[in-house]
Amino acid sequence: ELVYQNEEKEKRAAELVIANVELVYQNEEKEKRAAELVIANVELVYQNEEKEKRAAELVIANVELVYQNEEKEKRAAELVITNVELIFQNQEKEKRAAELVIANVELVFQNKEKGKRAAELVIALNSVQEDDEDKNALFVMNPNAIVVIDNNGKISGINPAFGQIFNVDESTLIGVTQLEFDCFIHEKCTHQDRYLATSSLPLNANLKAKQSVSAAKTDKLDFEINLDGIKFISRSYIDCNITRISRIIHFQDITERTLIDRMKSEFIATAAHELRTPMTTIFGYAELLKEMPLLADAKNEMISTIHDQSILMINLLNEILDMAKMEANAANLYQIKRQPIGPILALLTNTFITPGNHNKVVFDLSPNLPDINIDKTKVEQVVRNILSNAYKFSPNNDVITMRVSEIMHDERAMILITIQDRGIGMKPAEQKRIFEKFYRADQSGKVPGTGLGMAIVNDIIKYHDGSIEIESEYGVGTKVKIYLPIAQ
Repeated sequence: ELVYQNEEKEKRAAELVIANVELVYQNEEKEKRAAELVIANVELVYQNEEKEKRAAELVIANVELVYQNEEKEKRAAELVITNVELIFQNQEKEKRAAELVIANVELVFQNKEKGKRAAELVIALNSVQEDDEDKNALFVMNPNAIVVIDNNGKISGINPAFGQIFNVDESTLIGVTQLEFDCFIHEKCTHQDRYLATSSLPLNANLKAKQSVSAAKTDKLDFEINLDGIKFISRSYIDCNITRISRIIHFQDITERTLIDRMKSEFIATAAHELRTPMTTIFGYAELLKEMPLLADAKNEMISTIHDQSILMINLLNEILDMAKMEANAANLYQIKRQPIGPILALLTNTFITPGNHNKVVFDLSPNLPDINIDKTKVEQVVRNILSNAYKFSPNNDVITMRVSEIMHDERAMILITIQDRGIGMKPAEQKRIFEKFYRADQSGKVPGTGLGMAIVNDIIKYHDGSIEIESEYGVGTKVKIYLPIAQ
């Protein structure tokens, strides 16, 4: 029994061990469950806190919803008012639509009228444009300088002729004041004290063309400038009473006219002097021959002098008449023929007579020269004038040479006539003016002449399609080259 009991005890002990192990396991599971419960409680606390937040948010949302409902009610009330307004506006639009229909009909009519007006305006604008183009062409193409001053006293327009006369780009003066414009011209004046400023010109002046000569001399409208040579400028102006223009000034280059007037005055004085001297001699000797008995030798000497002076007068008058005919382009002035030049010049050289017959012409003629188309009398006149000048200005009885040859000049076959002296020659300033009408290098009056000889020579050579060159050195002599084209 005891063994049995011990076995039972051992079984119970084993069961207790198993039970303890089970109990330990259960305790561990309880601890796990306890830990899980702690975690679940923490999560539950968190969820409760979130529910509280959500509850607070729901409260706020409910408040917002109440507010939104109130706003919707207000908007609904406003929509009712808006609908009423919209109905009113639609009624107004219907009225406007009806008015627009009427307006469109009116607009169609007006457009038709505008189309007609537009066509009329196009025609009018074309006419105005043509007028403006014509006026602009007159302004630009005018050979005289025009300056326009606006109501602010500034230069608003200058035509190209001003730039040509004053050697300036006219666009650089646009917009300058009258004072600046006056300074520009004043610097170019040779007599600055004689230039009256533009701003000082009296108002409401008439055009200077209507003024007398005496008034023109005292009003200081004319002035003289120096731009690579002297220029004489005539100025006139008119005041305008229009929107954009206060004054228009007109400048005219009268240099050529002034110089011609001066040369004519000098010519009249020279011609009167040149004619008066031989006339006085002729008259005096004729009086002596008429009133006093003279020996035959004295009488012959007086008659010879009268004859020589008469020839001089005839030559002077012939030069004046020749120049007058050339300037008038008299008909049948030239009789051009094809002929050899050699015999004409040879005969002229042999028969040419100079006062005292001291100087001799050395004539050198190349053989077999071709013919040329010339007026024999006019070419003789050219050579005679040049030989005469060579004799006049070779006081030391030096030899004068004339050579005639065939050369190529300016890519043309030409006859070259070279006349050379060893006389007093010319200064550069005198050489530049040698072909001017009425100009005489010798102003003393000791050498007879009218100042027309070389001008006549130049005109004759040009008519023959030739050219003339002058090479001269003061104190050394002068060489004249005449080029005449060979006949084809």
